[in-house]
Amino acid sequence: MAEIEPNLSYTTHQVAKALSISLRTVQIWCESGILAHRLTPGGHRRILGSVILDHLEKSRVGQSEKGSKRTLFCLHAQPDFRQVPELSDSEVIVVKTAFELFYRLARTKNSDAYVGEEVCIDSFEKVEELAVEFVRLTRGLRSHLYVSIPAEKLKPASHVSAMKRVHLILH
Repeated sequence: MAEIEPNLSYTTHQVAKALSISLRTVQIWCESGILAHRLTPGGHRRILGSVILDHLEKSRVGQSEKGSKRTLFCLHAQPDFRQVPELSDSEVIVVKTAFELFYRLARTKNSDAYVGEEVCIDSFEKVEELAVEFVRLTRGLRSHLYVSIPAEKLKPASHVSAMKRVHLILH
């Protein structure tokens, strides 16, 4: 990682390069308020080095500490831990929207996401969209997405089951 000076302003490109993440991830973090920024008269984002360093420090808190609890963000419902026993020691926080789910995942190290059957019951396309967004927005994090879904809703040609860090819980 490149040296970041707290008193200098950085472009989104510079931040992406310094943190070894995609430009789009930096843009999303700015849009969602994870990284405070200002706009130039031309509409370009500038991020203070102190904001970047503060974000990095917050991200390191709890990261892979032995014995530290993982946080499990659940969209609409708590999981049946018989289906996912590896998550039974997690601190569970229920969120109301997919946006809140992704926002909290991006801000909380040592965290995972669970999407219950009631979210998936309408259409599998929702699950595919959630999984694609999850993989894109959590790139570089060690988060996992657990999706509880009836087996009959799973499409045979679905690429979701092949995605890394996305786990389908069929029932």
